[in-house]
Amino acid sequence: FDISLPLFHRTHPHKGGDPGFVTDTEFPPVAKYFLAFKGKRYVYGIGSETRNSLYHLHNGKDVAVVTTCKHGKNWREMQDDRCEADNNEYELWDYGNLLSN
Repeated sequence: FDISLPLFHRTHPHKGGDPGFVTDTEFPPVAKYFLAFKGKRYVYGIGSETRNSLYHLHNGKDVAVVTTCKHGKNWREMQDDRCEADNNEYELWDYGNLLSN
């Protein structure tokens, strides 16, 4: 099953808003992806070691884990050997499609 952990803004309301899109209570749900992540990876600094190794999980089928190096002002100067390949793979995946998993 999919566990989404959004980052909440500090002024996010505790209640209210439109109802969600869940229409099925089947567990575990039938989903296209077992794991989906599309985000930025840090080419230097805190968190870089963890996110730099995420590409090992990506199989392009039921596990979609793609990252881009395009983060911060110095990303081009700090890019590593994987950045070009990671950025190209990142562009192939639609965030909305992964999110609606």
